[in-house]
Amino acid sequence: MVIAIVIGTFLVTTGALLHFVALRECARRINPELHPVRCFLFSVQVIILSHLFVAAIFAIAFHIGETSLDIGSLQKANNLDQPVSFMDRFYFSLVNYTTLGRGDLFPTKHLRLLTAMEAMLGFLVITGSGSFLLKIIFGQNQNLRG
Repeated sequence: MVIAIVIGTFLVTTGALLHFVALRECARRINPELHPVRCFLFSVQVIILSHLFVAAIFAIAFHIGETSLDIGSLQKANNLDQPVSFMDRFYFSLVNYTTLGRGDLFPTKHLRLLTAMEAMLGFLVITGSGSFLLKIIFGQNQNLRG
């Protein structure tokens, strides 16, 4: 359990920091007063890429946690014996990160802790991304650059 807590804390910190850097760099490169639509679309692309990257990091952690650290596994709900691919892990990570929680894959043992921590991070940074986009829409770029 301690290993899962340490890994989860590292992943949450890393994911939050990566997303912060992505938003900060995005804010430095846009000027919604001059090009609101272009700035909005560029920001959406940066945000989506940032979220995909963080979800991929968690998918890698799920893979390592399952194959090397033996802290749990991901299993398919409809076929427990069928192996889980990396694409399955990435899909699970995205579903979990967005707090959608489909239920077709489920974690076991201490891997459940990592999934809970990912969902908390996802909820936090997706909410922050929405706030960021609203500031662009309403032309409050001065507040973005801080």
